[in-house]
Amino acid sequence: VALGTLATGAAHELGTPLGTMAIVTDELVQEYPADKDADLNERLHLIREQINRCKTALSVISASAGELRAEDGEALAVDTYLTQLAEQWGSERPEVGFQYQLEGHQPPPTLVADRALSQALTNILNNAADASPQWVHLHAHWTDSELMIEVRDRGPGLSEAASAAAGKMQFSTKEQGLGLGLYLAHSVIDRLGGTVTLFNRDNGGVCTRIILPLGEVRA
Repeated sequence: VALGTLATGAAHELGTPLGTMAIVTDELVQEYPADKDADLNERLHLIREQINRCKTALSVISASAGELRAEDGEALAVDTYLTQLAEQWGSERPEVGFQYQLEGHQPPPTLVADRALSQALTNILNNAADASPQWVHLHAHWTDSELMIEVRDRGPGLSEAASAAAGKMQFSTKEQGLGLGLYLAHSVIDRLGGTVTLFNRDNGGVCTRIILPLGEVRA
């Protein structure tokens, strides 16, 4: 799941520069036709062909990831999904002092619970547990249109460097564990139309706040 998420994120990020390269190359082909500079024109056509190969490969990656997500997705009520996720994670990390609280109107809305989203939330929980094995708390609140999840810990908190880099690049320290897992979580939640914010709590530790628009997640 992590490799698929990273590959899909790379495909998305590379799409824009490849599109720009294609446009510029086409303009150069028009500016330097074969009768003006045959050698340069031939090389530009070669570059354009290679760009097309790259774009085709990225399209296959994106399409494959979309098909896998559609096959893996299961429509669940928000509270059912979060309860299953919390209980499974708690059973996998029994040494962690873990609590969770779910709030929202009844009946709750539904979402498509695919493996990539579950892996993203698991990565965030693992980061909190690595920083604060004695206490990790998950609090979730939902409305018809939005799901907010906060994962709180009592660890050493974020340094300025960690706060600036978290989720934007692969950054890690042994104490905070803000590496590939958090980067992937950001990538997944961003593609679902959501946001991830990390900040230091007033009474110590870190809060990771995830906001997901339920309309996007359902789709």
